[in-house]
Amino acid sequence: MSVYSIFFPFITNLGEIGNFNTAYYGAVASIERAELVLKNKEPGFQ
Repeated sequence: MSVYSIFFPFITNLGEIGNFNTAYYGAVASIERAELVLKNKEPGFQ
């Protein structure tokens, strides 16, 4: 995340691309959470 913060000022200037990056990293985070659910299979994550 520290590498991402370095480019953050440039991304905010780009506008739409910044929104796309936010959505992209949000999707990656949700995929990682789904993988954790499949590995652990704990009912609390549902």
